[in-house]
Amino acid sequence: MPSPKISVIVPVYNTEKYLRRCVDSILAQTFTDFELLLIDDGSKDCSGAICDEYAAMDSRVRVFHQLNGGVSSARNLGLDNAQGEWIAFCDSDDLTTITWLANYVVESACDVELIIQGFESDKIGFGQKRDSKTVSFDYDGNVAGLIQILLQNNALGFLWCKLFRTRIIKENKLRFDENMCFREDEMFLLNYLPYVRRAQSHKETGYFYFMPEWDQKYGLKYKEESYIYDQADKIISNRIIDSGFKFLQNFYIDSRNYNLMVEFDRTHERKYLKQIRQLLLKYPDSTRLSPYLKSIISIDRSMTLSWIALYGHMKIKKILGK
Repeated sequence: MPSPKISVIVPVYNTEKYLRRCVDSILAQTFTDFELLLIDDGSKDCSGAICDEYAAMDSRVRVFHQLNGGVSSARNLGLDNAQGEWIAFCDSDDLTTITWLANYVVESACDVELIIQGFESDKIGFGQKRDSKTVSFDYDGNVAGLIQILLQNNALGFLWCKLFRTRIIKENKLRFDENMCFREDEMFLLNYLPYVRRAQSHKETGYFYFMPEWDQKYGLKYKEESYIYDQADKIISNRIIDSGFKFLQNFYIDSRNYNLMVEFDRTHERKYLKQIRQLLLKYPDSTRLSPYLKSIISIDRSMTLSWIALYGHMKIKKILGK
């Protein structure tokens, strides 16, 4: 039996309320040359049984059960078992249109390593000012231009609007970081991007994302955010010769600076000032009031003057060598 064109990986954990809606939408695709891998990540509700029901009804569905290891672990199990030429991801509480897979137009992507399409959300949170529910753009070019467009649209992560070549993932042993439960998709993309020579994006929108309440779902503290920035720095540091990755490095330095400023504003602990100073010394050409940093500070206007004053203070200390 020939391998399918696309493997769709869906991690499943305690989503019995939404799972049928999700799976039904995938199985209704107009593009039919795909397999669906449902990864039951130790669900405690009826999700695992629902997965088995679909496997019994449709030969395209394969189910894998594992002890609860988190979303990264579940996706890694899917990668280990994917047989398609391309890999797509879907979250089990989201919804696809019937043209989701067709929108990738894989038939004409013989020299493309990454394909993207548009998506909609039930809440605003995207675009340069995070005031849109939809991300959608056309693109055909190199990775440097793609990175800037993804950052402008707040869409660097979000696997379910992207299609990846299985060969690149398996040849380079790319995996999800199982220590991460937040922005792990973003780190996976960062590891994948160096192998992308040409990327395409289509404006068609085939995925509907139900945005969670971030604080309730993740409850992140500074320590977890810091780990994310550390991992991003490790991934990018050896690749900044390319202009796109230099732009990406600046983005993460700006983000870390902003995160430190938030913590200082919240706690007034001087250790955060020290860490900002260390960033200024380590990345003197990158750590600055860049267009991106200006834009995210403008969203939280109450912090604008505090940031400018702190930034000036750190610069003066650096000049004086203190």
